[in-house]
Amino acid sequence: MRIFTLQETRWPNGEVIHVFVNKLDSIEHKYFVEHRLNIPYFRYRNDIERILTTPSENNMVIVKNQMEMLDKVKNTRNSIGYVNDKLISNNREI
Repeated sequence: MRIFTLQETRWPNGEVIHVFVNKLDSIEHKYFVEHRLNIPYFRYRNDIERILTTPSENNMVIVKNQMEMLDKVKNTRNSIGYVNDKLISNNREI
């Protein structure tokens, strides 16, 4: 949870974590926040918008869709992201 709330920005080895998230108003993102992070969506959204507009070490990137998420996480070193469970069961490369 600390990674997706940008409280943790580096891996234990000191390298920067590249955090990929779906569009903040997408169904996938709302589900992830409420059911995986167990945070009320509007609280998370307010906190993230504040963080994104504050100059800091911000390594969060908002992707356009699930396929872009897969591509970015697969091809970006030290990255993390999430996709819909259905997409995982349909994609044998994950």
